[in-house]
Amino acid sequence: MPYWCSIKEVHEHWQQEFQRLVDIFIAALKVKAYTLVGNNIFEVIYPISETRVMIKDVAREKPTTSVQRKNSELETCVVQIPLALGLRSHVCERKLVDYNSFRKPGNDLSGRYDLLLPPLILEG
Repeated sequence: MPYWCSIKEVHEHWQQEFQRLVDIFIAALKVKAYTLVGNNIFEVIYPISETRVMIKDVAREKPTTSVQRKNSELETCVVQIPLALGLRSHVCERKLVDYNSFRKPGNDLSGRYDLLLPPLILEG
């Protein structure tokens, strides 16, 4: 937004941005509520810089100054910078409601999972 905008234009712009933030907050509340009453266990995915990840498990952005490479035949890529978290859902048969539905990676979460939201990375 240019700095010479009118106050009305600035106000309209921030009203739109505010609504987007409200929508994100409501979606996060729905996920949290489901983790309390659902059977699944959720895993937050945040790839570490300079690690190799499976291409099918991430959403990728490429730097605008990078040289185009043939990555179509590769199954993995290197994370330059993680930009946004991802979310995975693991099937679990729990009998009671608990408050620990989010797990760290590697805490016996093997088996089938659904990738709900792939992490966004800057590919190196």
